[in-house]
Amino acid sequence: MIGWLYWFFWVIAVALEATAGAAIIQYWYSGIPVWLMSLILTVLLTLTNIISVKSFGEFEYWFSLIKVVSIILFFVIGIAIIFGITPNFDPVGFTNLIGQGGFMPNGFGAVLMGVVIVIFSFMGTEIVAIAAGETEEGYYTSHQLRYMAHFRFLRGFYCSGGYTFTLELF
Repeated sequence: MIGWLYWFFWVIAVALEATAGAAIIQYWYSGIPVWLMSLILTVLLTLTNIISVKSFGEFEYWFSLIKVVSIILFFVIGIAIIFGITPNFDPVGFTNLIGQGGFMPNGFGAVLMGVVIVIFSFMGTEIVAIAAGETEEGYYTSHQLRYMAHFRFLRGFYCSGGYTFTLELF
């Protein structure tokens, strides 16, 4: 049963990511329907994976680099806007975070709704356990990897949440 749930998750995740990618590309190429662009992205990713593992690894490496650079830029620009370092923006400070009812104006239910998205987004961290099981010192490595994954998750979650609540640019 777990195997089928895992398969179902990845089928849904790939379709969701292809649709999201197609919706983003729609801004540049508005003449192409979303379903067609989603199909093209899915076929391209599948072909990249089928051709060779090396090409798929190279593809994943460069796209991961784009993601990491984007996150770092988001943090830097967010800090600059919060403290008023950027031109054309008034310093926001923490008024959006503490004003308008505080951190949770609609109660804890909104936080629980966000947890569903977080759990979906971090499905796949079990790969850490699989990788640790294939090493020589699996017990030591699994503890080290688990703490690293938790630390990175919490750091990213709190930093991005803090920026999002504080900025509210739009």
